[in-house]
Amino acid sequence: MPSDREELLDRLRHFPERVARIVDPQPIEALRRAGANGGWGAVEILAHLRDWDEVTLDRVRRIVHEDTPELENFDTGFWAIERDYHAQDPRQVLAAFRARRARLVALLESLPDSAWQRTGRHPRWGTITLEELVQRVDEHDQKQLRALRDVLT
Repeated sequence: MPSDREELLDRLRHFPERVARIVDPQPIEALRRAGANGGWGAVEILAHLRDWDEVTLDRVRRIVHEDTPELENFDTGFWAIERDYHAQDPRQVLAAFRARRARLVALLESLPDSAWQRTGRHPRWGTITLEELVQRVDEHDQKQLRALRDVLT
């Protein structure tokens, strides 16, 4: 029987496939259409997922290699730069997200059990273990998947 961590990594590994099953059949116009009240559409959600994984890769590396590093919020520092998500090609963004997620999962799978209890300090979440951080990624995935479905249905 798989462990909770194996199940978590399996969900992270297969998440881009779940996203692709929703995105791939859609015409490009649907992927570029804004969400309700001018909110994020599919392309913005995809770009956010891609960038979120880049932030997560950085956070994981820092937690593994530094003693209780201070982690930035997603919307401060480098990540606060306004990005023109809407102008990006949704299919290229999905491909980039898939590649980043594969790197993230490979990194997480390579870590010893002890690394999962290492900690970082987040301005909103306080002290957080690597395992808790990865659980937050899984929760974030589910939230973004719901948002993606909402804008494409």
